Amino acid sequence: MPKELQYTLLFAFPIALLGLFGLFIYYLRLSQKKADGLQSIMEQLKAQNTTEIETVQKEIYRQSLHKIATEIHDDFGQRLSLIKLMLSALEPENEADTRAQIDDIKRVTADALRDLRTLAHQLRHDQVNRISLLDGIEHELSRLKHVRILTQFEINGVPRAFDNKTSLFLFRIFQESLNNVVAHSMARSCIVTLTYSHEGLVIRIRDDGIGFTYPIPPDANGIGLANIQKRSRLIGAEVSIQTAPGNGTKITVDIPYAMQTAIA
Repeated sequence: MPKELQYTLLFAFPIALLGLFGLFIYYLRLSQKKADGLQSIMEQLKAQNTTEIETVQKEIYRQSLHKIATEIHDDFGQRLSLIKLMLSALEPENEADTRAQIDDIKRVTADALRDLRTLAHQLRHDQVNRISLLDGIEHELSRLKHVRILTQFEINGVPRAFDNKTSLFLFRIFQESLNNVVAHSMARSCIVTLTYSHEGLVIRIRDDGIGFTYPIPPDANGIGLANIQKRSRLIGAEVSIQTAPGNGTKITVDIPYAMQTAIA
């Protein structure tokens, strides 16, 4: 091999090696910048999601207060008026009738006090954090007895607890679904099923009511369903709504356990 070619190769090889090393460093820094940019975007999305969750939590609290204020005004106002009328109707000269009337007043008063205590517990925003999701659902279903809707509650698999934030949102999603059953469905029965698996939890609320057209027309009032979908999205749950006029309604909420760490 000619000496000139040897010298050329001798100098060219380290230069080429340095060039390759420089190119490697360049791509490494470029990849790092992309990673930093992606991390920044992820942090921004997480901050945005956290802000949105906090906004919805405040909205839930305001809605709860409004609901409680309405119940105090309508329900307990009527009960107190009834007690007042019953007291006015007492006939002291008839001891037997008076005793029976007093027993009725005691019963109405006791029922009102019991329901008022329940309402006071609901006033606490963190009430769902101190009870399990299952207990909360059972309590809400028990209230349907007053509106004569038959209920059935089924649990499949081994129950697993969620973090407080996720439990709160799941409970409010369930409440909103149940409110729709009571207020709009004209249903005679409601079946609630919770299915626990290794991947997550599936909640199904099914009624035999009148159903409705879905998707809802733009000019219709679909605030309740919109709240269900929004809250499901914020905790990474998937929600599906199956209904048609005359065919009842089934709402399914599917949330993986992995989503708890994503919204923490």
